[in-house]
Amino acid sequence: MLKALKKTVIALIATLVLVGFVVLEGSPLVSVNSAEQVEDAQLVNHLLEDIKQLLEYDSAYHDLVLTTAQINSLLGFLKRAHQPLSAGFYTQDDFGRLFVTYEFTVFGITRYLNFELQLASGDRAYIKRAKIGKIPLPGNALLSLTRWGVNQYTRSDVANIAYNTLQRITFSDQNVTLLVAPTEPLLQELKLVQARMGQQSPDLLDSKVGHYLDYLVNNHKVIENNGRSLAPYIREIFLEAKIQSQYGDPVLENKAAILALTIFLGDNRFIRLFNLDDQNEYRAGPKKAVTLNHRRDLALHFLFSASIELLSAKSVSIAVGEFKELMDRAEDGTGYSFVDLAADKAGIAFAIYATEPNSAEGLQTLLAQKADESLYFPSVDDLPEGLKMNRFAEQFKNVDSPEYQAEFELIIKRINELPISQL
Repeated sequence: MLKALKKTVIALIATLVLVGFVVLEGSPLVSVNSAEQVEDAQLVNHLLEDIKQLLEYDSAYHDLVLTTAQINSLLGFLKRAHQPLSAGFYTQDDFGRLFVTYEFTVFGITRYLNFELQLASGDRAYIKRAKIGKIPLPGNALLSLTRWGVNQYTRSDVANIAYNTLQRITFSDQNVTLLVAPTEPLLQELKLVQARMGQQSPDLLDSKVGHYLDYLVNNHKVIENNGRSLAPYIREIFLEAKIQSQYGDPVLENKAAILALTIFLGDNRFIRLFNLDDQNEYRAGPKKAVTLNHRRDLALHFLFSASIELLSAKSVSIAVGEFKELMDRAEDGTGYSFVDLAADKAGIAFAIYATEPNSAEGLQTLLAQKADESLYFPSVDDLPEGLKMNRFAEQFKNVDSPEYQAEFELIIKRINELPISQL
């Protein structure tokens, strides 16, 4: 029996080595500079507007045109969010080609998982070629299997409806044109899936978020008498979090408090992430125009970034803020703002210190003492903002330049000097 087990282990190791040799490669299929990819981020604004129209007019057919610059900007955002991932998209004749490389380092040895996907113009999605490492894949069979798996997991027909909603895909020089059928059936199916998947009982975080939303609903009129600043709200809700922590986990209390603040004062669509009863009461809650540094937009940047940090990986929340500012460099945008970026970074830091076990209780005590923005928000009045495309290029070149990094590091230095950073 021992000999049989030994042979099995050896065979398994040999199989893994063989698979690793065939799948993992010594050189990347694609190597890109994410700073160059996101240079066209402002072009994504137009794509978002087109998608908004597609969703609003859900009973009509739409031609959705994507440029390779838009697609590669989004891929650059993914790389800035997760550095081991590199991807590029190209069109040629009637084909679109996606190249993806994921970098691994094991025992000091760097290897690359390379993936190639080639789509052809035609009705719906048609995979002409797929390959992972040196292994060719039955692309359309995998697509069918994926659709089946999604339908099984969601107990719906959502994947098939989505597949049929894309009526045609056409590749041309630097463009991808999608003929999209009315999205109403897909949106209705998604609502059914959401309702079905949300039938489980609320977990502890849901319950805690509900508690702090109730607290804000019942106390906002008293809190708002202290002015328009976000500071009185933070003081009061973290005082409540400190009280609740006598019987619970301060990390959980702080997390729920921040998420409730974002729902109540920022955007009540965040509530869709939680399984709560009586949601209409929270959605009907007054949208107080609270400010940071006397600006409403900075309060929103701060709250949204804090919540995104709590609900995602750190690198994603940083990249979201940066990409949004790059999009704003368009002529019809507000321009790149290091002030907004500082608010994003301050919100991320706030969320981190609020949910670190070593600082969670100390942060509650600090914030409950007084309503003071300077506890968690840095000086921003001298930071550049309103930078359109040409001015940004003249002053900072790109997001990997020494000039840009110097401004970014100044923001980090100021955040590291805040009272919450000393906990």
